[in-house]
Amino acid sequence: MISLSVLVLLVLMHFVADFIFQSNNVATNKSSNNKILAWHVLLYSIPFLYFGVAFAVVTFLLHFATDYVSSRVARHFYLLQERHWFFVTIGADQAIHMISLFAAYVWLVI
Repeated sequence: MISLSVLVLLVLMHFVADFIFQSNNVATNKSSNNKILAWHVLLYSIPFLYFGVAFAVVTFLLHFATDYVSSRVARHFYLLQERHWFFVTIGADQAIHMISLFAAYVWLVI
């Protein structure tokens, strides 16, 4: 079982790493440039070294796979000005990130 304090820590770390650490250039280009996406995911994964190297590596792989798909889908809806589906995609992306972090913690840390 994950304690509430660990859940809060994972969510806050995710917020900082996925939003605060992400520049405008990365946010707008990660959907079309895998080097920029990899840079984003590398920066994102660094704080998660707190839980161990294996956790950070798994987090890197899961975050890359998720953002590879979600950034391209979100960009598609953004360009079509389909705001509802754009935000549905962003919400799904965030839900997948949370599930991935919680599952990785249970699998690798507990």
